[in-house]
Amino acid sequence: MGVRLFDPGEFEPGRVKWDNLDDVDPSLPLHEQDSLVGCEDVLAVEYPNDVLLDVSFLARSRPEAFFCVSVMPRGSGGWKPVIERKCHSFGELTAIVRELAPVARDWKK
Repeated sequence: MGVRLFDPGEFEPGRVKWDNLDDVDPSLPLHEQDSLVGCEDVLAVEYPNDVLLDVSFLARSRPEAFFCVSVMPRGSGGWKPVIERKCHSFGELTAIVRELAPVARDWKK
């Protein structure tokens, strides 16, 4: 049975652009998450200060699969990561997203 990792209200005043982490099974290894097959961009939250909290799922089909959580202000050349953190479990992912969401929300250019 899949679970939702984050409530959209956790990211206010950010706007969730997409959330593909709404049907995962934390009891399975990352590379066995059927709901994430074919997904690289799994979560994106855009804040009013033009900063994106972005989660990518990389090496998806291999045992070394991981998430990359980024804080990305939009500049003249587009979105550029200023902070990137790797996560190798759902526990790490939820902790790092909850740690970096206020950083993205309060980022000053």
